[in-house]
Amino acid sequence: MDLRHGDGTAGWPDGGEFDVILVSATSAEIPAALTMQLAPSGRLIIPLGNPDGVQRLTKLTRAPDGRFVEEEIEEVRFVPLVSG
Repeated sequence: MDLRHGDGTAGWPDGGEFDVILVSATSAEIPAALTMQLAPSGRLIIPLGNPDGVQRLTKLTRAPDGRFVEEEIEEVRFVPLVSG
């Protein structure tokens, strides 16, 4: 298992592909760097929405053919994801 603490908007450039990515801060959109690091059939769990409004815990799955399938799980409340 690999774990990294750092700028979540940049992904982990030298980390390769991951089966699971868990983001513990809300973002208005899914950072492209994270989607590119998902392995086939990999899952990304991230809260999406306005830090001061409605946020939805979202699961993004990369299908074996490379498509992304997004599923809303439930409303949540997280701190904002900030760059840097």
